[in-house]
Amino acid sequence: MHARGKARSDPHRKKGKMMKYLKHLLVILVITIPVLYTVFLFGYHNQTQTTVIYHGINLFRGEGEEGGEQPLFEKREFTAPLSYVILLTLTFGILISALAGLIWLLFSKWEQRRRLRSEKRQERKEQLYIEGIEYYFQGDLDMAEKIFEKVKTRFPAFISPYIRIADIHYRRRDYRKSLELLDQARVNEAKRVDIFLRKAENFLALDDLGEASAALERAAEIDPKNLTVLEYQRDLYIMREKWEEALEVHKEYVRLAKHRRPEMQEIQNRLQYEIARKLVSSEEGKGKAIRALREIIRSEPRFIPAYKVLGEIYVEQNRAEEALKMWEKAYKDHPEHPILLTWIEDVLYEQGAHEPRMSELYRKALEKSPHDRLLKLFYAHYLLRLDRADEAEAILAELERTGGRLPLFSLFRSEIYERKGRFKDAIKALKAAYGIHSFNEMIFSSGDGLFEHPLRQKRAVAWYTWDRYRINTGQELIPMPDVRRVHRA
Repeated sequence: MHARGKARSDPHRKKGKMMKYLKHLLVILVITIPVLYTVFLFGYHNQTQTTVIYHGINLFRGEGEEGGEQPLFEKREFTAPLSYVILLTLTFGILISALAGLIWLLFSKWEQRRRLRSEKRQERKEQLYIEGIEYYFQGDLDMAEKIFEKVKTRFPAFISPYIRIADIHYRRRDYRKSLELLDQARVNEAKRVDIFLRKAENFLALDDLGEASAALERAAEIDPKNLTVLEYQRDLYIMREKWEEALEVHKEYVRLAKHRRPEMQEIQNRLQYEIARKLVSSEEGKGKAIRALREIIRSEPRFIPAYKVLGEIYVEQNRAEEALKMWEKAYKDHPEHPILLTWIEDVLYEQGAHEPRMSELYRKALEKSPHDRLLKLFYAHYLLRLDRADEAEAILAELERTGGRLPLFSLFRSEIYERKGRFKDAIKALKAAYGIHSFNEMIFSSGDGLFEHPLRQKRAVAWYTWDRYRINTGQELIPMPDVRRVHRA
């Protein structure tokens, strides 16, 4: 998020407007004063003569010979021809115009000098700021901060240095200081959406989701149609697992976006998937969940987790055969996802009807994808269920020779050792499986992930993927979003 400063501060714009108004006023005076003076003279003009009365200052002296008072200056009146009036008017107009022109010239010189000084000051400000930006992107944060501080001191109304210094403190993980700088920037410009977006990022880094939400709400008040704000709000709701609110915001985002992209529908499918998972917990919600999951599969057939939840609902409703047929068809359409076979295996094994149906499914799958390492790993696990530990161990050894270990490899190996009574080796394998990390992750696909969010350049609040299983010790496989924060560089 690149901060943008104003080319001019508000006081400069006000001065420019004031000079413009003064020029207009001078033009009006030059035109109106001679005209009004002419009208005044013509008002006293009578036919071909005009009477002009000069009033002296009447100073009274004492009693006259007749006891009356006499003025010091008597009233005198004289007549002037019309040509005199016209000449007087023109002379007065020329004098006024000359005076106005002189004033205009002085104002123009002063304004030109002021503009040149302002341009030099603006040029110096931009040079300093660009220099700081160069150091910032080169990674020399100390030098960049020094230059931005200089710009901030010389041009306190220029908010971009405040924002950049805040970014520097963010990269140093000094989130409180970053928030302090953003508050200072807000004093000069209270309605900058990017300031509140940065505040939200800092609050997220501090795990203060409430304040982050408040900052985003303030940004939405300033610009309710800002797509970046909507995207951030949606991601924040996802982090808080408020799926309904996230879906509502996402729909507004899609409505306002000019160009519909494929990932927009994919995001909507994932949000509806999470809502459907919540609905499954109640008997009343299962019907809505089934409709939602079917719609997700129809619009995005490659979204495998939807098949799992829908199949589980069918199994609970004693419609296991529907679930099995759906998973078999899904694997036929998407053989890159052998996890589907394990779901079929679990249901058939619980029913005691896994043979020979399951072996036939694995045989066909291996014929079609003989180099799929994840498929071989799942087949080895199935052989363990059939108490064919030697065959399973041979497959694991082959996988280890040809390309290293896969997720759950050590866990399956420990089960083989346990079956053979090699308990020390089993414990060692378990430590390898759980000793380093509190959980392992097993991907649905033997290829790339199902869905990758196209992260914005430099920055993003958070995102998530649904292409993994998270396996906690002692628990069965549970699909859940893998929420990851990716802060800006």
